[in-house]
Amino acid sequence: MTQVGPLFPRRCGALLVLALASLLVSAQAAPTVLWEVDTRADFEAGQPQGVRIADPGRVSLSRATQTPKDAAKTLSDPLVWSLARDEAGNLFLGTGNDGRIHRWGNDGKLELLADLDAAEIYALAVDKSGRLFAGASPSGIIYQIDEKGRTSIYHKTGATYIWAMAFDAQGRLVLATGKPAQVLRLAGPDKVEKLLTSAEAHIISLLVGRKGVIYAGSVGEGLIYEISPEGGHAFSGTARRMKSARSPRDRRAPCSWPVPRKSRSRPAPPASPPRPRARPGSTRPVASTASPPRATSPSGGRVPTPSSSPWSPTARPASS
Repeated sequence: MTQVGPLFPRRCGALLVLALASLLVSAQAAPTVLWEVDTRADFEAGQPQGVRIADPGRVSLSRATQTPKDAAKTLSDPLVWSLARDEAGNLFLGTGNDGRIHRWGNDGKLELLADLDAAEIYALAVDKSGRLFAGASPSGIIYQIDEKGRTSIYHKTGATYIWAMAFDAQGRLVLATGKPAQVLRLAGPDKVEKLLTSAEAHIISLLVGRKGVIYAGSVGEGLIYEISPEGGHAFSGTARRMKSARSPRDRRAPCSWPVPRKSRSRPAPPASPPRPRARPGSTRPVASTASPPRATSPSGGRVPTPSSSPWSPTARPASS
């Protein structure tokens, strides 16, 4: 009598073993693929998340970023020209092309603070009391905005563009303008000082340095101006051109910064000695610059002089 039932599980087990063996053989037959990612271009081909890539391919953790709430709905302006921050930590954004100012508060909320009658807001500045000032272009008007978004005209510069603004230690507003290129200082709405009027088209950058010295950068020749704070002891109250960014090695431009060693020219060779001149009524020269006659030996050879002797401490080795 033949028993069929017990043989069926054995056949299934044999088939399972054969299937596993075939899988192992196929896995061992597959080739191994290796690739290296060690350059910045290799990493940039992917999408880095939470890391930063530096030359020559160094990867490290990046800083945490924060996106304002409803930024896509609130900030519809295509350009953010200027930024300023007050002591409370609020960040102000000057945008274009509709002359709007947005405020990003400490709570992460981004809101429209003011909508000015201008196209671009290239400059923002906040004073010590927290008042916000905005330079509008191309009207050349400075606006003052309070915390509720109410605006008022602070000063009309008469220029076309206001490129940069900053406050000095005395709380005076310093601004750089274009067309005409000027640096102005405002102690109040009607107290204006012209610190610089340049032949360039625009003064586009500004910095109030230590001891009140003002630095301004132009467009065109790429000049940097240094302006004394009070017009007294520093540079006689005038601005001087410090350096041309377009041609830093140009010797013709007045330059007060040290020239790099490689670009320093060698000193000019000394001028040739003057020709001997004769006294009136005499053919004898006043001073002769000719070399003294060389001594000769009895055999006709040249006698070495101390300056040409190889044992002389001042003698130079002959060139080979």
